[in-house]
Amino acid sequence: MEPKISVIVPIYNSEKYLKKCIDSILNQTLEDIEVILINDGSKDNSHSICLEYQEKFQEKIKYINNNNMGCSATRNLGIKEARAKYITFVDSDDYIEKDMYKDMYDLIIKEESDIVITGIRYVKNGETIKQKLPKLSINRNNIFDEKNLIVHVCNKIFKKDVILDNNIYFIENSHHEEDMVFSFIYCLNVKKVSILNKLNYNYILHDTNSVFNLKKRLDTFISYDYLYRYLKNKNVDKRVFRYLYKLFNLYAIGGSYTLMSNSKIVSNEDYKKYKKEFFRKTLNSIPLPLKSKIFLIFWYNVSSILRTFKLNEVLLKIRRKIRGE
Repeated sequence: MEPKISVIVPIYNSEKYLKKCIDSILNQTLEDIEVILINDGSKDNSHSICLEYQEKFQEKIKYINNNNMGCSATRNLGIKEARAKYITFVDSDDYIEKDMYKDMYDLIIKEESDIVITGIRYVKNGETIKQKLPKLSINRNNIFDEKNLIVHVCNKIFKKDVILDNNIYFIENSHHEEDMVFSFIYCLNVKKVSILNKLNYNYILHDTNSVFNLKKRLDTFISYDYLYRYLKNKNVDKRVFRYLYKLFNLYAIGGSYTLMSNSKIVSNEDYKKYKKEFFRKTLNSIPLPLKSKIFLIFWYNVSSILRTFKLNEVLLKIRRKIRGE
């Protein structure tokens, strides 16, 4: 029998968190789900853990053990392997609430929508750091007005037909913001949006998380260049472009500059290695409005000054205020 939802889990060196992640999926109150575990060349004990679960839950788990391809290629493989009409994603170090998929599936069926979006709880060292709940008033026409609503893929259920019919896949040559681009493009192609106003997805924050890797963060420019060209080809309205620039300025590049101001996380060696490259790409990659360039130049210089005086917390507070957090 065809499952109701295919849950795609890309895995890379996640042995510390993997069992909790898989258990949270298997313990869902929605029973008719397919779990696709894809090991992306892990060097720890993740492979053995996946084999253990596959053997125990053969009727529910499909396991693919691959060489390292990257998260985007791994997710794309999961999309191709999925049997269900609806698709979702879980990162292998995160976990979900037990009613998440039942509530989301019931809602997407009831409202005959193309996507359902739920809330995210950000957790660090076992404590909730912040929460994001989508507004009940979100619909197809105003979805791009909601701050940070579409940057993740793991708090959503997608319709497989929409993905295939519009050839929507993750950018395989980028390792940063590729999930944001996938969600952005998907949301441009939906007719109806459903909102589940509950905190269902638990996103684990780590100091060693790949988002702190400046080399990967340079791929932001690949992701946004791809998205910019897509929007130009689709002739979308200026409102959507304004949202793109907001994400590009504050969420992506501004976030990288803020990160580089923190000498506790970014070494002097990495800072010297990457800061000029970030700045060069900021000015020379995606066509930006003049005010965006001015803002990023300002932000770059402020981050450099605050790094010198080890005042990165000041920049974080400014950025949070600008973003309304």
